[in-house]
Amino acid sequence: MQSIFDAEYIEISIAVLCRIPGGAPFDIFIRRAEKTYTKLIKKDDPIDYDRLEGYHLKKGIEALSVRQADYQSYLVLAERVANECISDPGSVTAAELTDIVKEMANMTMIDLFVRTEVDQRSVFHATGTVKGCISAITKDPSSFINLLKVMKHHPYLMKHSLTTAIFSLLLAKETGFESNRTLISIGLGALVHDIGFTKMSFSPENFVDLSPEQIKEIRQHPEFGKRLLDPLKQISTEVRSIVLQHHEQPNGNGYPNGLHDAEIYMPAKIISICDSFSALISDRPYRKAFSPTKALQIMLEDRGKFDPKLLDQFAAILMPVKKSKN
Repeated sequence: MQSIFDAEYIEISIAVLCRIPGGAPFDIFIRRAEKTYTKLIKKDDPIDYDRLEGYHLKKGIEALSVRQADYQSYLVLAERVANECISDPGSVTAAELTDIVKEMANMTMIDLFVRTEVDQRSVFHATGTVKGCISAITKDPSSFINLLKVMKHHPYLMKHSLTTAIFSLLLAKETGFESNRTLISIGLGALVHDIGFTKMSFSPENFVDLSPEQIKEIRQHPEFGKRLLDPLKQISTEVRSIVLQHHEQPNGNGYPNGLHDAEIYMPAKIISICDSFSALISDRPYRKAFSPTKALQIMLEDRGKFDPKLLDQFAAILMPVKKSKN
């Protein structure tokens, strides 16, 4: 998979840099123009936090950059900062928390979709990302818009996974799920719901016309995903059920097991709605993205695929967002 993480220079968070004590652990660059970078801070030089804040607040610069070779070292530092901020969300602003959660999401996406590693470390990062999303949304319900924006340049599967997780958390909270444990399970299930795609013999992202054999294999990805998660003790039964059932439909026409309404795990029904919406508002090889309004209309016209009460609640969440953008 070609990734933004393959670039010569990779963006890093100013909010994270402002929480790194001591000298700069690597050279830090600022992008002056397309493919033109200037060294802003040399390795081991003191980090001028006021200067960094000035770049961010006065000049509107959202991120700085490091060389690809230094990005892994940066992520180690970002992980420590993220854990500190997620454990004490009151110590950061909503905007800073959103920025830091983005870095946690990047760590997760590299683990799952670049290295295709599903292990204890990747589950830890994924859980941290979900906790960060919950904290950000709780701190500022509108922050999910910025969380969606920071993933806009990522490959489809990465962007789709985080988008589905964010919308799933919003819908879960709207439907009355308040337990932190349950919200983490729902968010984690949504984040890894398509992990089975990494074990397929081809990448659906690169195909417009699929053969019957390829369609059959796509319909197996929930089972592939569950098998990947089964050996991991940190993954709950709830998360496995979400991954296995997120394409089941109340009308019995879903897959892999053709379950009907009451047989489908409620959180899986939540992810099903958010998965479909996220896919519809994304560019695909065979079509352009639908607007959120059109995507919701398509789903409402095909209600049999979704839990009708949950779908109406999801529509109610989106309407204020739609109006605010007009």
